[in-house]
Amino acid sequence: CREDPSLTLPDGQQIKFLNTVGVKGSVSKELQAVFDYITSDDGEAEDSFAKKLKDMVSKINADAERIGVVMTYEEDLQHRLWHRDREWQDKLDEKDALLEQRALQISDQAQRIEKQDAIIEDLRKQIEVLKTNAPA
Repeated sequence: CREDPSLTLPDGQQIKFLNTVGVKGSVSKELQAVFDYITSDDGEAEDSFAKKLKDMVSKINADAERIGVVMTYEEDLQHRLWHRDREWQDKLDEKDALLEQRALQISDQAQRIEKQDAIIEDLRKQIEVLKTNAPA
């Protein structure tokens, strides 16, 4: 958002990013109470809004159908991400294999060129010998 402030949501909504472990005192007491609830080990809420939030979370966690939907969505998302990662890895492996194949072809060509250079050099030597031994 800071990199491109021209970006806006089409419906005019705003998104706020909050750091639950930021410096205390830089937010309202109510918001700090929510942060404390979110980061607490025991899940205790002190503020009335934080308590309402805790009750909502408890109700949602008690609703097996809702949990199933959330879990299904999360699993689906993980499944899609895994497949996307797999596709990228397959493409990388394919490119690596093509590069390796091309490197082998280049190596083979270099060896053939070396052999041809050796044959040419040998023929030059033979021509020189023939020239020096030829009657004038």
